[in-house]
Amino acid sequence: LSKLISSYASTGLTESIDLLLSCSLTDELLIQVEQLGLEEKVVFLSGIEEADLPSYYKGALATIIVSMYEGFCLPVLESMAVGTPVITSNVTAMPEVAADAALLVNPEDNSAISMALIEITCNQTKRNDLIDRGLQRAKNYSWDKSRELWNKALLPILEHI
Repeated sequence: LSKLISSYASTGLTESIDLLLSCSLTDELLIQVEQLGLEEKVVFLSGIEEADLPSYYKGALATIIVSMYEGFCLPVLESMAVGTPVITSNVTAMPEVAADAALLVNPEDNSAISMALIEITCNQTKRNDLIDRGLQRAKNYSWDKSRELWNKALLPILEHI
């Protein structure tokens, strides 16, 4: 989160775009936001109800998940499913989940994160392409497909127990 806030601050987008973070405010992040003069631009939203998530995704210019590790990262697909472009990390599960339907960045590279924020904000053609690709990508995943894969993989094993 600290790198995302720093990257956002360096883009020049802070005058026109707010950064909403789905997390609790920590002392460390508060100090960083204050030092950068972004108290009115960085909004911490903790405890968003699951039923409200689609509205947040749909209302966003983009969903940005630049964490160092994710096991699957369902918010990538949730965002794509409502037509919101995604910027995510190029490590662990994120590239496999997002494929070519998101901007992938090194989560340790502030410059790469900043450039992706600028591109997704200023390049409407790229945004539209990511929206289209994301909608298609999200169709590859469903709870029914997950259950089918689970049954196919585990039922033969369970039959031998």
